[in-house]
Amino acid sequence: MTLQGHNDEVNSVSFSPDGQTLASGSLDTTAILWNFGSKKLKILKGHQSTVAQVSFSPDGKTIASASADKTIKLWSADGEEVNTLQDPDQVTSAVWSPDGKTIASASKDKTIKLWSLDGKVLRTLKGHDDKVRNIKFSPDGQMLASASWDKTVKLWSLNGKLLKTFRGHNRQVNSVSFSRDSKTIASASDDGTVKLWSVEGKILKTLKGQGPNIQVYDAAWSPDGQTLALANDDKTITLWSVKGKKLKTLAGHTAQVNSVDWSPDGQMIASASWDKTVKLWSREGEELQTLLGHTNYVFSVNFSPDGKTIASAGAGGTVILWNLEDLQLDKLMQDACDWVGDYLKNNSKLEESDKHLCDGVKTQK
Repeated sequence: MTLQGHNDEVNSVSFSPDGQTLASGSLDTTAILWNFGSKKLKILKGHQSTVAQVSFSPDGKTIASASADKTIKLWSADGEEVNTLQDPDQVTSAVWSPDGKTIASASKDKTIKLWSLDGKVLRTLKGHDDKVRNIKFSPDGQMLASASWDKTVKLWSLNGKLLKTFRGHNRQVNSVSFSRDSKTIASASDDGTVKLWSVEGKILKTLKGQGPNIQVYDAAWSPDGQTLALANDDKTITLWSVKGKKLKTLAGHTAQVNSVDWSPDGQMIASASWDKTVKLWSREGEELQTLLGHTNYVFSVNFSPDGKTIASAGAGGTVILWNLEDLQLDKLMQDACDWVGDYLKNNSKLEESDKHLCDGVKTQK
């Protein structure tokens, strides 16, 4: 954020004890008070190591975070820690069942666990030969898919039975995702491809336009089921039709992209990157905003079910909740005019045109 208002060198700045106000003094003989009352983000602290994935519950009231510190933490929507589930090994993924009553987790120990919300292990699924990197429930709540570094995708029933093993990737599989009708699975791999599978295990389509040396870390279905957003290690997000046509390339990150998610209305895409940022994009590929707050790699991003909040997580154990209503342009303009409106109107040294910059902007005062 850049605060503009002084007409000469700024000599001094000081935050109020509550962090909501900043005072600045300048050679232009003025002091300005800047109000930071708008809560654009909330930082959740509690993990002791990298957070690999973060996900909202179906009702949006709870967030689950999976960490290399061998825990899954549950947080309320306002950022309070609710419970900690303790795993014997590093947790790589944690997701909610569609009914919100069960959490599935994947672990470095090659297993998948199903948990009750009070922390009881209901079932342990074994069958992979290497670390399980990512898991997803089917939207109909009848199946669970897992992606592993053993180069396979596995499909499980909720009672723990292995239904099918999908073989086709020649390098580790990083993520797996169901279509909205639960009939198709997308898997993203270090082999540079995303494969679309029927639940019977047949390869329906292979998306391989990224290039042989470009790893794909995530693939997310649009709500209408017609488009896939891919997170790539060449710093881009690519959009593909389910028929296998490459539609757009979204470029703007300065390091590999680890995670992508669609807003519930399908009009926006969020991406998380090693460049320590979360970016928001329109469905048409326009970069809308860069969210700054992480101080290390960002590995996961997830929209809340109502689309009003984004959760992001990454290295250093940090989880951040972003209030999208406060991040919209109209709201930013309101905040800006709250901060500097009186200064613009009353500073005799400003040009007359500058005094009217906030005309027509509704403020919170």
